[in-house]
Amino acid sequence: MVEKLAQAALSAAQVAAILDADERTVQRRFATVLKKGRENAHGRLQVKLFQSAMAGNTAAMIFLAKNWLGMRDNPETVVTVNTAAIAAPPAVHPAELKARFAAAKEFFDQHRHELENQPVKQTFPDCNGDGTFDHLGEDVPSV
Repeated sequence: MVEKLAQAALSAAQVAAILDADERTVQRRFATVLKKGRENAHGRLQVKLFQSAMAGNTAAMIFLAKNWLGMRDNPETVVTVNTAAIAAPPAVHPAELKARFAAAKEFFDQHRHELENQPVKQTFPDCNGDGTFDHLGEDVPSV
């Protein structure tokens, strides 16, 4: 009886519960039988899983590829940055910076009316361009 239960890959605790016996007694007296039965069950399962994968079961193929071959869904991406190649932006003299801001302010002041009366185009990351979202199927709220 213990051998048949062990071939179903039951643990010593499960066998003890079925036999209404002490778990330690089952472990002590039937350790070899439990180990042999568990290995037999695992071997049968492994053969069935392999046969299923070879028959085209994609899930079984993926499982075996990950567990036997060590493949992963998300391989690590390693990025190497040469910090010597990163240059600091050129220093701008405060007088030059002040002149650039003054030129930008002058441009804005000259074109303020045009800029303020232009319609603002709303853009949304998931927008189809027709006012709907792919994932929501809703219209874009007007502002």
